[in-house]
Amino acid sequence: MSELLFILTRTGSVHGKLIAKYSGILAPEVILRALPDIKLFLEEVKSKGWKYLFIEAKSKYSIEIEINEQPCIIYPIEDLTHYRKEDVKLMMSVELKLINLSGIKIDEVDDFKINISTNNFPRAVTIDPVKRKISYINDALWNWDDELINDQEKVSQALEVYEVVKWLIDEKSFYPDKSLDENRFKEILEKFNKIKN
Repeated sequence: MSELLFILTRTGSVHGKLIAKYSGILAPEVILRALPDIKLFLEEVKSKGWKYLFIEAKSKYSIEIEINEQPCIIYPIEDLTHYRKEDVKLMMSVELKLINLSGIKIDEVDDFKINISTNNFPRAVTIDPVKRKISYINDALWNWDDELINDQEKVSQALEVYEVVKWLIDEKSFYPDKSLDENRFKEILEKFNKIKN
């Protein structure tokens, strides 16, 4: 007869380490603690006179909890007399104190979207600094029309966004996301490199 037949509701204690794995939205500050290089990058953004805003942070992460003499109750979910041992399900109830939480470990960052803002544009560009991708460029630059070349205000606004994009590409090795047309991207950079110089 299986030893499981003798399991009724029992109270005891649990010892060991629980590792819980999750995937989903996570506070940006938690990701930044695990990725100091990205934190330094954001400091550079601020040093340029720009600002940044967190848009989305998704990650695969795990939490380790040390369990030491924690109260525990085991409940059999099924009628144990009618099932083979491999079919039986048990439920365990454990009180966990967060004081034993050893921290969140980032296993993989799926998305870390950030807007960079300039003086005139709250959303000059949208980037993922972990993947080094640019996924959005403000229309002042992206939808540039050569007929606006004599409009100094329009030129100035486009150059404001261009400075951010050029810095990301030249100094930080970012590249355009596949959602942006690569030919258009190159065309704009070449055009405004001439306008700037």
